[in-house]
Amino acid sequence: MVLNDIYDRLKSFTALVLNDPSLNLTIIEANQNAPRPKKPFVTISVGPMNVVAMPVKADIDASGIQQVISYMSFIAEFNAYSDTRHESEEILSTLQKYFRTDLAFRHFKGDMSYLSTVAGVMTMPQVEGVVWENRAILEAEFSVTQTILDDVGLIEHVVITDETSGEEFTINK
Repeated sequence: MVLNDIYDRLKSFTALVLNDPSLNLTIIEANQNAPRPKKPFVTISVGPMNVVAMPVKADIDASGIQQVISYMSFIAEFNAYSDTRHESEEILSTLQKYFRTDLAFRHFKGDMSYLSTVAGVMTMPQVEGVVWENRAILEAEFSVTQTILDDVGLIEHVVITDETSGEEFTINK
């Protein structure tokens, strides 16, 4: 799974569980060079991938291809912004409640899963222009599997030369 897939899954899951039409919520990736959307909105940022276990290597198939599965974890940071008092905390608290549900398991399809909350919902009001803006942060750790196909090749046969007699022997697969 590549980074764009992770962002897509996190954004669609967030939209799925925060689908209250009265919110009219926008969900975007953080750190974009674009105008800010109308509040309320949620930004999602994915931290670096950390390899958490040895990769699992499958058998080499008939064409010399081997699947290598790596297990990694990352921290996702969710920021909610609002002009309504405590709305940003409520948005992220609702999101956090759904991380350990069957809905999350089915949505992430087993190749991505919620591990733990690193930092629970925190209020982080900040000055935006000349007014205070309601902002909350939630950090959660997820695991993800990444499968790559490694073309390791095949050895069709081996030729061994007997150094005393000079005779060659061919060993076929």
